[in-house]
Amino acid sequence: MAEIKGIVLSELSSGKYQVKVFKDSSCSSCTLAKFCSLGRKTESEDVIEVRGRDLKTADIVIVEENTIGILIAAALIFIFPIFAFVAGYYTGQWLGFKEVFSAISGFILMAVYFLVLRLFDARLRNLLFRFEAKLTGPSDS
Repeated sequence: MAEIKGIVLSELSSGKYQVKVFKDSSCSSCTLAKFCSLGRKTESEDVIEVRGRDLKTADIVIVEENTIGILIAAALIFIFPIFAFVAGYYTGQWLGFKEVFSAISGFILMAVYFLVLRLFDARLRNLLFRFEAKLTGPSDS
């Protein structure tokens, strides 16, 4: 799990909080930083929405992002399109197309896959990239 420290800014609703994350050197050295929702944050967008229990404003928390969400997203972006292309190619072969048209049908099926993925982008982002905050201690200020 990806973990990073943060401070609770406010409660948005029951069990949901707004947290400012403190980025450290572990984000820049992490190999999954370009895929991680926490690692992609810039200085101007370091406030995120998290789930948690019994948190108060100014509590210091550890924000966790489940690694399985990152791996599933990577598979959806990099692996399944290859399967879509191969399925389209062999479907074209099965229908009796020439090799060129089979390849074109593979690209068409891959393009359709990316369009469907784009349609469900917001839903998948909310499903796969969920943050959980755990209390480490109250703020010293």
